[in-house]
Amino acid sequence: MSTVREIRITVMRHQDTNALFAVSEDLKGLMVQAMTHEELQERVPVVVRDLLELQGASVESVERKEKAPPAFVCGTYMMRAQLAAA
Repeated sequence: MSTVREIRITVMRHQDTNALFAVSEDLKGLMVQAMTHEELQERVPVVVRDLLELQGASVESVERKEKAPPAFVCGTYMMRAQLAAA
């Protein structure tokens, strides 16, 4: 039986460069940078999977829990990682 781990992602925009940064207190080491929201949405699941696998988890899937409106840039959202049974 698999388990679900939810990870809160916080997105911030650098005011000088307009770069976006995704970080999480729920997943140590998560720091993803991108210039567009679309790039960030592509990169975050990959980094979440990599970090969970480095911690020894067998990851079945990583997806965004809810969809944000297109105009949404900075704030917090949840990622859901489906982990295989140990």
